[in-house]
Amino acid sequence: MTAKLLQLAHAAHGGDKRITCVVDAVEMLGVEAIRSLVLMPGIFEQAAECEMPEGFGLSRLWEHALKVAEYAKRIVECDTEDPALIDEAYTAGLLHDIGFLIVSTRLPEIFSTVLELRKNDSYSLTKAEREAFGATHADMGGFLLDLWGIPDHIVEAISFHLHPASTPEKVYGHLMSHEDEDEESISTLTAIHVANYLCEEDDPMIPDQAKAEIDNEHLEAIGMMERMEEWWEVCNK
Repeated sequence: MTAKLLQLAHAAHGGDKRITCVVDAVEMLGVEAIRSLVLMPGIFEQAAECEMPEGFGLSRLWEHALKVAEYAKRIVECDTEDPALIDEAYTAGLLHDIGFLIVSTRLPEIFSTVLELRKNDSYSLTKAEREAFGATHADMGGFLLDLWGIPDHIVEAISFHLHPASTPEKVYGHLMSHEDEDEESISTLTAIHVANYLCEEDDPMIPDQAKAEIDNEHLEAIGMMERMEEWWEVCNK
């Protein structure tokens, strides 16, 4: 639903302005358009009509998306009061696992293979996904949102939230410069990566081998490794 909202706002403005936050989209589209959009079946409602692989629950996925969005918002609020940056992080948090919806609804049999592989202690989620269908849910989610015209910072945050250091050099340089605008600033990518890690680390329902790992290489590269404790505290207060 969030992605559709941004897509419609982007199209309504002719594509010549970056619509990065829900507030801007609401102002752009108007209350009536938003009311109609809300009444339409959302992404999760459509997915609920599809046959889900055994062991995969949409309700838990939605709860996780909401929690990551809230964590990402709190992390960004540590550095800025800019509502645009805060809302961008929250939006990206809501959408960061949209790739799971694509795979689970369009490729349920293959996704079942991923779930089975995850039961093996030697398989991380990304390893299982790449073995099963040659990409990760983050890759697929970012690709879809890029096609929809979602702003670059959100697409990049979703595409690389599992391992930010794997971001292509050209894009990574762009993200680094975004983070260097202020020595205390933080990119949406970093906020989503850390928020996702903290959410999964605290979730007893996720096996240890299946939990997201923190990308030390990325945090060291941007000089924010020492802030993990601060972020953990603000997210768990």
